Amino acid sequence: MKYLLTSLLALFSLSLGFTQCAIFGPTELASGQTVTLSIPATQGQCSECYDWDIIQGSGSILGSDTGNSVTVRKNASGTFTVRVTALNEDGCTSCQIIMTDPGACNQYSVTMNNFSLPSNNSVLLFATTTPSSLTGAAYTWRVFYGDGSQQQFTSSTRYVDVPLFAGQSIVSTRVTVSFQGCVFSDEVTFVPPIEGGTSLSGLADRELPPSNLELQEVKVFPNPTTGELNFMGLPITGHTVTIIDNQGKAIVQDSPVDQSLSIRDYPSGIYHFIIQNAEGIVKSGRIIKE
Repeated sequence: MKYLLTSLLALFSLSLGFTQCAIFGPTELASGQTVTLSIPATQGQCSECYDWDIIQGSGSILGSDTGNSVTVRKNASGTFTVRVTALNEDGCTSCQIIMTDPGACNQYSVTMNNFSLPSNNSVLLFATTTPSSLTGAAYTWRVFYGDGSQQQFTSSTRYVDVPLFAGQSIVSTRVTVSFQGCVFSDEVTFVPPIEGGTSLSGLADRELPPSNLELQEVKVFPNPTTGELNFMGLPITGHTVTIIDNQGKAIVQDSPVDQSLSIRDYPSGIYHFIIQNAEGIVKSGRIIKE
C-alpha cells in the first residue's frame, strides 16, 4: 500500500503540481520526545491518501504514515523537517514543517530601522536581525497605507524597495522573518506618515540613540558618481555601509566607511546606501551611478 500510494503521489505531482497546505501541531520538540502532527482530513480524498516523510535532520515516524495525522520522534538535538503529501481531486497537496529545539527561537529577533526617504517614488525598508546573518531566511513585509489599504512584499534579503506614488502615505510597516522553523517580527509606525511625491520622511515610533544623531552630518560624495564613493564628516569608526541596487540586492555588504568604495563595475542607475553600527541605521540615502 505504501509503495502504491507513493507511486501515485509521485505521478500526480509530476502531472498536476503542488498546492499549499498547513501542518498543525507543536514546532518545538526536545531530543527523545514525540509529538503528533496533522493536516485537515479534507486535504485528502481518502483516509489513507497521505504520505509523511522526514526529509532532513534526525527524526523518525512512529506508526502509520498514510493518514492525515502522524506521530514523529526527535532522535537528536537540532532541527528536522517533516513533509506530508496528500492525494486529492486536484492532484497533490504538499507542505512541510521544521521542528526545533525548545527555546531555540529565542536567540533570533528582527528590528525595523528608522531611515530617511531615499527617493520621491519609493521607500527603502530595511531590517536588522540578531544574529546579523540568517542565510536562507524569508522576509515578508506588510505595508499599511493612510487610506486603509495594505500591500505585502516578500524578499530573501533584509531590504525591499516599496513603490510610493503622489498622494499615497505609509502609516506603518511590519516585517516577519521565517528561519529554520522560527517566526519573529517587528513593526513601526511613522509619525507623520511617509508621504509620496515629497522629499519629507516619516519618523519611526522609535528614536535613534543620541550617540548616533551626530552622524546625520556624514556626507557621501561625489553624487552622482562614475564609480568611486567617499565618506566625509565626523569620525565614523565602527560603522559600516551597505549599497543596494534597485532589485534589492546588496552589491556592497557591511564595508567599513572609513575607506573609499568603488561601484565602477556596476550598471548606471540609482543605488541606495545604508550606514549603520551595532545599534542600527544612522543614515541612509541614494546614490546616482552615471
